[in-house]
Amino acid sequence: RPSPVATLAQQMVTDMSTFTNADEFGELVTVTSPAGTATANVPASFQEYLGAQDEKTQGPFIMPIASVPSIDRGWTITRANGDVWTVTDVSQRDVAAVNCRAALPQLTT
Repeated sequence: RPSPVATLAQQMVTDMSTFTNADEFGELVTVTSPAGTATANVPASFQEYLGAQDEKTQGPFIMPIASVPSIDRGWTITRANGDVWTVTDVSQRDVAAVNCRAALPQLTT
């Protein structure tokens, strides 16, 4: 008897562990609320790009929804290199993931 096929929602949750795995495409970040509550070791996938609008480096962070279910604008994401990114938009939440856009202000000398 063949094993049952997972639903799309179940498969998405399973796939998040690969997509955000630090040995694959991901990294571990710390997510902090505006109130200062920090959640460390959140698996995330990130792609940086230079945004022409308002001269900030911007990029999407994709994280498992179970790790940061209430992330919103104004929260921060700290990468292992110490860069602190500010969430500017949450574009998607589903059963598996939350997709945020975040910005890193450019340093001026």
